[in-house]
Amino acid sequence: LLYEGEPLLIVYGTQGSEVERQAMRAAAEAASKSANPAWADDSDDKGTDGVPHTQNLYGQLNTRADTAVTEADLARCHLVLIGTAEQNTVVARLAGRLPVRFANQAVICNDGVEFPGTHLALGLVYYNPLAPERLVFWVASHDPGTYAAKSAIPTLLGGGNEDINGGTCAADLLVMDATGHTI
Repeated sequence: LLYEGEPLLIVYGTQGSEVERQAMRAAAEAASKSANPAWADDSDDKGTDGVPHTQNLYGQLNTRADTAVTEADLARCHLVLIGTAEQNTVVARLAGRLPVRFANQAVICNDGVEFPGTHLALGLVYYNPLAPERLVFWVASHDPGTYAAKSAIPTLLGGGNEDINGGTCAADLLVMDATGHTI
């Protein structure tokens, strides 16, 4: 969805608990191994070179801590944002201008639709409010497991023909509960 050779930056949050920070950084590392939006891990089938077929053979995509992102990065790059507004300072900066947010133990859309629950995860593909010619791919949750390689949000939002509650998913917003069901 985001990457066609244009500048891409994967931004992981540095706020929150130690477990959350480690999960977001590991997610960024997994995401950097392939231009595919589904975050692969190292367990996939490997070629004779020892590199999984789902990963780049040479090099990785750029990653950066939220606190190290510059104004030039925001203007130049499509962004993969990992973390909630409380976990990622770049998300916090964009939060008031995104069409969805976490608040009051719910995911709330700017059109008034609300998904209540304490263990929700969301994925969003949206234009960057600070650089409207660029996109953001945002994955957020208060559950660090949501950020793991091969997790549901990046896999489903990647536009693959993944089965989701009896159908397929190719959406720009996805909200899931702790059991992995879309809501």
